[in-house]
Amino acid sequence: MSEKLHIFVRQADGTEDDITEGVQALYDLVIGSVDWGSGFLSAEDAVPVARLGRLCGFGQVEEAERYLREQQHSEEQMQFIREHREAVEKYRAMSGYGYQVPHDHVFSSAGMCMWPYCPAQQESAASAP
Repeated sequence: MSEKLHIFVRQADGTEDDITEGVQALYDLVIGSVDWGSGFLSAEDAVPVARLGRLCGFGQVEEAERYLREQQHSEEQMQFIREHREAVEKYRAMSGYGYQVPHDHVFSSAGMCMWPYCPAQQESAASAP
């Protein structure tokens, strides 16, 4: 960002206080202490962290956004597996020890194939920041 962003809080009497440094410190604390994927933050908890980071131009927002994409994909993949249980069981049986079975990719809204162990990503998802 070319200009430094400032975050203000407006008190009941109309006065405003610049809380930029405090918000940045809390954001840095969360980003620096979270082991993404450990379960410390749920996907719901991570949404405002990612949004704050993106809106304010804070660093390391990519980690929170990547975590959200992976969680979104995981939820959609589990639903896909439940809905296509028989086909997925056959796919797993045919795949053996990591052998890729030819299949039509079905992509989650996060841009990753929902077939188990398939590393394929849609072009737009693979090049997303």
